[in-house]
Amino acid sequence: MIRVAICDDQVLALEGLASIVALDPELKVVFLAGTREEALAFRDPVDVWLLDVAMPGLSAAETCRRLREGAHGPRVLMITAFPDSRITDSMKAGASGYLYKDAPAAHLRHALKTAAEGLSVSSPEAIAALLDEPLMGWASPDAYEGIVIDDKDERIVQLVLEGHAVEAMAAQLGMSESGFKKRLGRLMRRAGVTTRPLLMARLYAARAARVD
Repeated sequence: MIRVAICDDQVLALEGLASIVALDPELKVVFLAGTREEALAFRDPVDVWLLDVAMPGLSAAETCRRLREGAHGPRVLMITAFPDSRITDSMKAGASGYLYKDAPAAHLRHALKTAAEGLSVSSPEAIAALLDEPLMGWASPDAYEGIVIDDKDERIVQLVLEGHAVEAMAAQLGMSESGFKKRLGRLMRRAGVTTRPLLMARLYAARAARVD
């Protein structure tokens, strides 16, 4: 059972997200916080936090960093209703992904499970927002070939960009999960990133530069 906590200052959004999460028997909502301070004060074990980006008080990035430093080291997924320039800071603070509130319910539940596995996930729209950040400077005409060096890498990239969970990607490629994670780790090192959302952003940018 994956323990989920949600932080949002809008009551309707908070209750709506909780209802979506509760529909999955593998997920359990353990806490609802209306402020960042309430979230930081909660001490019970949490596997994944859903944290709204646009809230008053402490910054989203600082809240994410403090939650990650907790005794249980939960994963943090950032959620927002619109593109937000604070996404990069949150990713640097250790966020596992960035989703829009209007993402399909199934995508949200899948993202929670993927984050709980220790990997990162973001919606395609969120990746597009990332590309408006300084990350776009990563792209150059030969950047893609420096990251993706063979056909297997190409297949992994396609699955990563589609947002599949590690278990599903490994199965599709006929690999063990441990073998797949090692291969994905090498891709991330060549891309110069440490999280899956940033890998996706660089791959999108590198592909665009190659086409241009």
